[in-house]
Amino acid sequence: MSLSLRDIASLEQRALRAWPAIHTQPIAGWTCRASMGYTKRANSITALNPTDDFRNLRPAFEHFALDHDIPCTIRITPLAPPGTDRACDTAGYRLLDPTLVMTIPSLQDIPLSAVQDTIRHTSSPDKAWLDGYAASSGVDEKQREAHEAILACIQGEATFASIVSHSGARDQAAAMGYAVLDHGMIGLFDILVDEGQRGRGLGRSVVLALLDWGRRRGAQGAYLQVVEGNLAARRLYEGLGFVDMYRYHYRQAMQHASG
Repeated sequence: MSLSLRDIASLEQRALRAWPAIHTQPIAGWTCRASMGYTKRANSITALNPTDDFRNLRPAFEHFALDHDIPCTIRITPLAPPGTDRACDTAGYRLLDPTLVMTIPSLQDIPLSAVQDTIRHTSSPDKAWLDGYAASSGVDEKQREAHEAILACIQGEATFASIVSHSGARDQAAAMGYAVLDHGMIGLFDILVDEGQRGRGLGRSVVLALLDWGRRRGAQGAYLQVVEGNLAARRLYEGLGFVDMYRYHYRQAMQHASG
């Protein structure tokens, strides 16, 4: 199974909406995004319908990055103009984080019996979800602020799923993730399990709950993005029926000047 460039563009647009940036600027069919430096996805430049190439646009891209005090990072998908990767390499931009985009073509075969009724769903992230994610991912206060700002920018219908552990008077998610419904598909993001809770199938339970949520709202399929080297996550997703559709990676400038 393969996707046309038109299909990839549609999927890319969904993903950008599901993981939005705090600041966005279009330049010649590329989308420049900045979010206080939290994650490359929200702090990089992606071609959607490019009318010019990296070599000509490099000064504008680097100026955008400088304005937002982030490294200039180019996200290279199949939509990037031919030669982009080579031009970035010539400019001294290092290659980072090869990533897979995986899809599941149909949600109709999800095993309902495996969906736990103990999963908590909220339409926006509650304190237990946010506290659990911050603790499990090890983000600092600035990163947490950026993460919460990104989540607050989501405009589509979303659900934030979690398995909550009760510790004294405070609830905190031990496993969590969220999904966004957009034009008949859901995107899955922030799938994470606390290190001390891994190996118990909690991640699988959260993913199944998100897929079931999408199916009940009429979604036909689902997609997600996973770093190529994350073999444990890939095994989980493949076991649920996700298949590789295309790849992307980043090219990041070696030098970063603060402005």
